[in-house]
Amino acid sequence: MGRQQQETHNALRIRRQLVEAMLFEGIFPCTEKLLPDGRTLFIIHATEEEYHCIGKRTAFGRIRLAEKAMTMISEGHLEAEVTIEALLSSLAKAGNIAQLSEELTRTRLLADYNEAHLPKQMSRRDLSYEALELALEEGHLYHPSYKARVGFTIEDHVSYGPEFQKSFPLHWVAIRKKDMRLVLPKEEQSFWQEEMGREVWRSLVLSLCRQGGQLDEYTFLPVHPWQWKKLKCTQLGEALLAKDVIDLGCLGDTYQATQSVRTLMNATNSKKAHVKLALQMRQTSSVRTLPAHTVCAAPPISAWLQEVIQGDPFLRTGNRLAILTEYASVCYAPQNAPWQEEIAGQLACIWRESVSTHVKAGERAIPFTALALTEGDGDLFIAPWLVKYGVNEWVKQFLEVAVLPVWHLLVNHGIAVEAHAQNMILIVKDGWPVRLLLRDFHESLEYHHEYVADPTLVPDFSTIHEVFANGIVDHFYWMSSVEALRMLVMDTLFVFHLTELSHALAAHHYLNESSFWKQVRTILADYAREPFVKESRLNQLGADAALIGAESLLKNKLLEKECHHLVCNTLCEELGKDVLC
Repeated sequence: MGRQQQETHNALRIRRQLVEAMLFEGIFPCTEKLLPDGRTLFIIHATEEEYHCIGKRTAFGRIRLAEKAMTMISEGHLEAEVTIEALLSSLAKAGNIAQLSEELTRTRLLADYNEAHLPKQMSRRDLSYEALELALEEGHLYHPSYKARVGFTIEDHVSYGPEFQKSFPLHWVAIRKKDMRLVLPKEEQSFWQEEMGREVWRSLVLSLCRQGGQLDEYTFLPVHPWQWKKLKCTQLGEALLAKDVIDLGCLGDTYQATQSVRTLMNATNSKKAHVKLALQMRQTSSVRTLPAHTVCAAPPISAWLQEVIQGDPFLRTGNRLAILTEYASVCYAPQNAPWQEEIAGQLACIWRESVSTHVKAGERAIPFTALALTEGDGDLFIAPWLVKYGVNEWVKQFLEVAVLPVWHLLVNHGIAVEAHAQNMILIVKDGWPVRLLLRDFHESLEYHHEYVADPTLVPDFSTIHEVFANGIVDHFYWMSSVEALRMLVMDTLFVFHLTELSHALAAHHYLNESSFWKQVRTILADYAREPFVKESRLNQLGADAALIGAESLLKNKLLEKECHHLVCNTLCEELGKDVLC
């Protein structure tokens, strides 16, 4: 494939995902006409233009378009090609396109660079979990700005993105303890020695002492090397001069980026913790900094979830669910420094259990982001398992493993987790789904006081960070309604996640989407009949309503606030009979 074709491929994908999001979120009025071949002609009525595209509505009303079948009518004239620039011009009339335009440009730049410089793999099916984190370069399947990484240069992308598989050490600094928040599982110096190794710890202590610092006054903090280069001459300049922060240099184990970019896995020893580090880089929906209050909340939230899981017979059966515990966190949060506001969220670290510590002999860990992907041979990543076990049998087992633990946390415990593909890891044994791992709770777990099953287990957030003491409802973890919990789980698990797998199975002629979602409804109905499930709690959720709210991810960017829209609910028994609702 030539370079021009490669660029066209990426531009077409960006354009397709942009128009799919426009249609799904109802940004402009749209007319739909059923064609003789069963597909749908979508006519988008923008302010001054009409866009014609061909595709279909699938589960939860998600739109799937043919990449090349898009035309535009402007001032009564048919244009052969719809450009991203034309779409942005139309969207400018609906909101602020500055951020979106930059992200789309960056996405095409980095996607083109990857295609030109990364070797093609015929199949990634036999790769280890760690190798898959590096090799899954497709990015988000809904966000049109799926690889923006705003703030990274091409050189940064190569050095610190997962695709190029580069390893690098962390940059270490010492910071006055009075300016630090530490949530550690043991005595401070014992923690550091265990995490970094005694020799690295000794080197850091010696470097600190040589520069006039003492252990009783300073503590350590790892920094992403990209973040350090960005901050050392700007936001941290005065802090370094005042010796509030002391530069100790790069040393210790090497790390590699995961798909999230800011979370790094240990390349020296895969069983050692993953570290999540603050990055002033924007990707898909947000800048990847780490606000102090969420950093401080990470270990207590993990401890809460662990206690819930360990006390629940349903989740303990067959070790149905485990979490990657975020067991320690530190952050720089000076209180009276002139630079306190501009440095907020810029220097922080969360330690999270490694995936490999949860994998038993004969098992493999598979990122959920791999499951809906197509390999170089033209077939699905999961194709050999579908053939080996039978499509219906494998899908049924997969849904029981993937859906029920998340659903049980919501229904039985009143805890909603952000179950999108990047936060879920499937444990398989010879390709057969056996267990679920969940991760990443410090920013997005939610509960409602009247719906949480055991309020005594909920952390006292007011003692964790002062920001929580007068916390606004619907702003942190506590929500004003059960509907917020339903939306978080159904959005992340169903609307924007499992719809990708159901669509991929149908596109590759393994299983039509109606059959897939019928299995989901059957599994949830069977679960509802379990003796420990209370009908009143299910009724409060309203998960089978004909219309449900979903987050408008594209409109959020345009209007710069959180937006929602109504979608047809494929879990509704009547609507679900026809998945094209």
